[in-house]
Amino acid sequence: MAGEKNTLKAWVATVDMGLGHQRAIYPLTHLAEGGFITVGSDSASDEDYSPGKIDYFNTFSRVIRETDILWTKPSELSFYCGLGIPIIMSPDVGSQEIYNRKWLIEVQAGISQEDPDYTDQWLFDLINAGRLAESAWDGCLKARKFGTYKIAEILKTGTMARETSPLKR
Repeated sequence: MAGEKNTLKAWVATVDMGLGHQRAIYPLTHLAEGGFITVGSDSASDEDYSPGKIDYFNTFSRVIRETDILWTKPSELSFYCGLGIPIIMSPDVGSQEIYNRKWLIEVQAGISQEDPDYTDQWLFDLINAGRLAESAWDGCLKARKFGTYKIAEILKTGTMARETSPLKR
């Protein structure tokens, strides 16, 4: 496919909590051909406006089913790597995100972002080199996925059986 320009359809999810969040997504607006998911905004330009948390999570749950890459600060969304979604990590903000970044690197499911202005170059380099596929596989194998079941097991029995299968951890 020589001469063809790589194209990318992306959703950008954000929370309307002030100018900081809007500035954070600004470098990604040229990628948001899929649209925006925004909580707490009344902007008519939002493709998929969600006025409250419940609507936001419903919309996010629908969109995440078709997600190939999750680009986020290493927040609670880091744990989506357990679904086999590679994480591109934007800069962390707080101490918990520093530890989440370390964890994502440890399980090899997270990749630090490069300059957002050149995403159309470095993102496709990662795709073509198989690095995102490798991160997706590593996240699926190494991230813990059965935490809720383990908590219920501890509450019911007072103990927790150690799983040997990486898919059941």
